[in-house]
Amino acid sequence: MPRNPKVFCSHRSKDKPTVKEVARNLADAGIDPWVDEWEIKPGDDFVAAINRGLESCDAGLIFFSQEIESGKWVQAEISALTHQAVVDGKPLIPVLLDRWSNRNSSSKGRRKNWSRPTANS
Repeated sequence: MPRNPKVFCSHRSKDKPTVKEVARNLADAGIDPWVDEWEIKPGDDFVAAINRGLESCDAGLIFFSQEIESGKWVQAEISALTHQAVVDGKPLIPVLLDRWSNRNSSSKGRRKNWSRPTANS
């Protein structure tokens, strides 16, 4: 029997309730989400567990919110997932959380500029 595709869910802890809701929907659709809270048990070496999760996943989901830039762990996960996308061809999928897009969209239908602000912007 073929196994369900597994996706690594990279996110900030502050966004965990929304991420878990999305992950439950993915599971209902036959996709196996890797969510730290569900996969790492008390006493586990959490760095090793995260590394195993990153290695075992078929794709990566990065949950973007206003909190993303201040998270050192999520930044490390993004680097690892980006490396896997470039080197191994694993899909990397951005997920824009509602509160991020609602607070940062100046008008409906316009694209958000995700680049970092420059001195001239």
